[in-house]
Amino acid sequence: MPQLNLEIVTNLPVVRHDKHVILVGTGSPRTIHETNRLSFLGRDYPVQTQYAGANLPELRNKTGIRDLTTLMGMDVLTGYKVVFDYAGSRMVFDTEPVDFAGSVLPLELIQGIPVLLVECQGRKIRMFLESGAKLSYIAPGVCNGLNPQGVVQDYYPGLGFFETQTYDLDLHTGGVEFQLRCGNLPARLTGLLDNAGVQGIIGSAFFHRFKACLDASNRMLFVS
Repeated sequence: MPQLNLEIVTNLPVVRHDKHVILVGTGSPRTIHETNRLSFLGRDYPVQTQYAGANLPELRNKTGIRDLTTLMGMDVLTGYKVVFDYAGSRMVFDTEPVDFAGSVLPLELIQGIPVLLVECQGRKIRMFLESGAKLSYIAPGVCNGLNPQGVVQDYYPGLGFFETQTYDLDLHTGGVEFQLRCGNLPARLTGLLDNAGVQGIIGSAFFHRFKACLDASNRMLFVS
């Protein structure tokens, strides 16, 4: 069972392999690396040096991970059963089934990104699962009637820094309940999610709350 030490850097999951400093980002369809080839756990992967307007200098600025060499996206992650164990400070990347006790949540993949169908405020909505997002997000209309919890600053490649009001929301999926503090994305980014049929982003707080195993190839997420 190949496993790597997990560091939480600026609230994001980072593993080190050989000389690579890797941010594990389930919300990115593609891997961004210093070169066009990534060697990881004995395999070589064709990857990109930039994608959708993002490159490493901008990602270092966005994340605050100054020595970042790699954003590992779903083009690589889908080939593994990936265990996020924040409490145990480890991540597992296994090509074989992982023995993992917990609830099973069905996944969709939209544009290669894992999506959970959740119930929130009496509505069923789809949310991207993004381990590389510091903050979670929800469509503005879902927050109607909720008490604001304060304005925070975030960053998005191609858009730069922006401020958003946050709200606490109770979410339910597959018999699992959890609370997220969510911001509202700027209109430009909300439109991009709408085009994919998605109304929010589940960020890093989810992985602080649950130990999770992502099995994207079989469309499953295990949590405990």
